[in-house]
Formats: sequence, structure tokens, C-alpha cells
Amino acid sequence: MLVRSSAYGDFKRYMLKLLTPIYRRVGYRPKADDEHLDILLRTKVVEWACSMGHEECLMQVRENFDEWMGDINPDLTNPIDVNMKGVAYCSAISQGGEKEWNFAWERYENANVASEKADILNNLGCTKEVWLLNRYLDKSLNESLGVRKQDGYKAIGGVASNRIGRYLAFNFLRENWSIIKDYFTGFSAVKRVVQSLSSTFNTEFDTKELMAFEKAHQGELGSSTRAVKQAIEASQANVEWMTNNFQVVWDWLKTNTK
Repeated sequence: MLVRSSAYGDFKRYMLKLLTPIYRRVGYRPKADDEHLDILLRTKVVEWACSMGHEECLMQVRENFDEWMGDINPDLTNPIDVNMKGVAYCSAISQGGEKEWNFAWERYENANVASEKADILNNLGCTKEVWLLNRYLDKSLNESLGVRKQDGYKAIGGVASNRIGRYLAFNFLRENWSIIKDYFTGFSAVKRVVQSLSSTFNTEFDTKELMAFEKAHQGELGSSTRAVKQAIEASQANVEWMTNNFQVVWDWLKTNTK
């Protein structure tokens, strides 16, 4: 709700105030006496801390990812803890540029383990480089470029989940609709992308754009018809939430981040 608003800076400061003492306690690296809940907590805390710009968290992720990039055989050895892979991949790719993205892409292409392939694929959309996001979107509709046809919707959805990429993904969906509706069986790509988008659309403009998309493609949406309607409903609910709550929440954040 706040990520594109003027309140986001105060939200980040408030979250860091909550997260910092927990991060200091659990740390980034696994410990010998970790219990199951410690592992789960660390994963969540690191994910949030890095996304809020916690400097130590960002530095440790970068160092860990750089360690992997410097390995003589990165396809056989990976210094990133198995429980931290998703979080570390996304944060490192987000902080990095073409070098980091290409390294992750090569690991995706070379991976023989399905879970590792999925981890990398799901996080390649975390980059902040618009041109890399567009390159990734192009790969989603061309199996010869490396993304399997059954995984194409994951690439589009990954970009849609990125705060920078959500409009890129929506524009890509609209511009390539004639290809997408024939390329993917069962409209799963449309359904998942629209669901990824709708959770963060919270302006009247966003809602009108979704409604225009629905109107332009009536009769072509297939099993995604309901998903598009739900996306519109979700966007409308988000607009209402912003109208009723945004200023109250922002005022509270400003008071509690001093």
C-alpha cells in the first residue's frame, strides 16, 4: 500500500527500528545451535531487513553472493546457506547489475536440480534494472531463449511482483496479449500475473487500466475471466483503503519513527 507513496520512507524507518535488534540476535549466517524456528525467523528477518535497506544485511548478502561468483566451479559448490537462497538471490540481484544477473542466469541454465532452478528463476525478476527486466520478459515468450514454456508465467509473475517491474509486466501483458493467449495453455500466465499485479494496484488510475484491459479482451480471457474481475475488485478495495487509512497510518508512522 505504501511502497509508492510519500509515507514509504517513514515506514522503512519504523520497520528498521523493529527489525534491527532481532537481526543482531539471529544474524545472517546459520548457527550450530539453531532450532527449526530460529531458521524460519532468520529467513524472514533477513528478507525484511534487506528489503528495508538494512546496511549490514545488504553487505552480508553481497559478500555471500560475491563469494559464490568467485568460486572456481559455482555450479558444483554454493556457499549460500540452503535456507537463505531465495532471500539472498533476490537481494543480491536487486543490489547488483548486469554482472550479477548474468551470473544467476547462467546458474539457472546449468542447474540440474529442479528446486535450485526454481529458486533462481523466481528471483531473476528482483533486479532494479529496467532493461534487464524487459530482457527477462522477452525470454518468457521464447523457449529458445532459455525459459521453458511451462515456466514462462513465473518469469512474468516475478517481474510483476517487483515494485519497479509491475507496470512493465502489465504493459508487456497488454502489448503481447495476442501472443500470450496462444502461447500459454489454460491462461495460467494471465491469471497469475494479474493476481501479482492486483495486490499492489491502489489508485483510481490503476483500477481504470484493469477495467480497460478487461473490456478490450472480453471473450478472450477464458479461465482468467474471474481472476481479472477479482483483480479489479482488489484494486478498488485498495483504493478505498488508501482513502480511509493512508493519512492516519502516515501520521502514526511519523510520530513513532522519531
